[in-house]
Amino acid sequence: MRTSAMQKEATEWLETYERLEEYIEDCQDEDELWMLARAMAADTDESGGYWAIDEGDLFDLLLEHWERTEIVPVVPQSNCKAIIKPVSGKGIADNPVRSIFRYPGGKSRKSVANKILSKRPKAFIEYREPFAGGSGIAMLIDPKIKRWINDLDERPMTVLKALRDDPEGFIDACQSIPPLAPNEQPKQPHYEWGYERLQRVFKDEVRSKLGNKAVEYYFKNRTAHSARTASDIQYFSAPDKWNIVATNRLQKASERLQGMKITIGNYLPLLMEQGEDCWCYLDAPYYSDTLRRPSSRLYAKSFEREDHKRLAEAVRNCPHKIMLSYDDHPMIRELYEDDFYIFEEDWIYSITSNASDPSRIRPPGAELIITNYSPEKMVGVEDIQPSPLAGKGDVACSTQKENRFIV
Repeated sequence: MRTSAMQKEATEWLETYERLEEYIEDCQDEDELWMLARAMAADTDESGGYWAIDEGDLFDLLLEHWERTEIVPVVPQSNCKAIIKPVSGKGIADNPVRSIFRYPGGKSRKSVANKILSKRPKAFIEYREPFAGGSGIAMLIDPKIKRWINDLDERPMTVLKALRDDPEGFIDACQSIPPLAPNEQPKQPHYEWGYERLQRVFKDEVRSKLGNKAVEYYFKNRTAHSARTASDIQYFSAPDKWNIVATNRLQKASERLQGMKITIGNYLPLLMEQGEDCWCYLDAPYYSDTLRRPSSRLYAKSFEREDHKRLAEAVRNCPHKIMLSYDDHPMIRELYEDDFYIFEEDWIYSITSNASDPSRIRPPGAELIITNYSPEKMVGVEDIQPSPLAGKGDVACSTQKENRFIV
């Protein structure tokens, strides 16, 4: 039985984490929240000043924090010197739905999605996402808006099509593979049984014996580490991630997908096809992935150097409102510095904790948000006032695109 003294100790331990709120907001579901609680409980075992704290106590406290948070676009946190007004909810669903995938570079984490959505246009009638991948941002868009998502990788798109067109059949097929039972959860007495049971399913799935390509890929995506990437070598490692089928997240995703256009193919049609007041968000393969060996790349459909150049030219000729998210690399800055507004951002894609050992805290990645529309046209920015003393990397928020950065 948990006592108030034990809960108090757990509360005091959580307060030692300087970035606690960010870690909590970055959890996509209760499974990830439980993993965070487990990591923090492991930290107490290694610390000299605390007795080991029960992960259940930590989970209960984290859940209280998590349930109080919402995916609501925040005031832009760029280096612009601006007068800020409250952010409206235009274009964003009243009941945000999280991505159902585990996906490299996914943007559905709250802290990441907020930074992207805070720079969306003040108004748009259509939304397009040419590199949808896990579709983290698309799932947050108001379903009353005309939406079109696309990806060259057919695997996640096949899952989303199945959820849109045959939700009952897809969900029933997923639920026919039972998730871990309560006594099979991590650190429970029968965890090895549950692990081995789902591992047998994984081995059958790798041999394509399940007979349903959408379910096959989705099971791999949830339970295998490398199944989220371009690697042909896949390791079964996360049976507890299949617990998603015991929640209502698949049903919610299916509801959000209704009326959404889903295609598999090249990104150009989404950029060039005519539309009414259309906003295109592009989360293209990162340049850092291009620099990897082909066998080590994260994206199933990665870019070569020339592909990044071709995308920049296509974006430059696109008639719609454009936003790109990219890794901060000199090549990318060079491609977009003359005709676009560039914002420096940083965010953490995965949770790594340890309050007492900074070396174990994963540093934020350097990111760029690039738009072809000015900050004045973004949600939350009322009156731009460039600073005459802007420092290195600050965005020059003037209307002259020739002076995008002050360096």
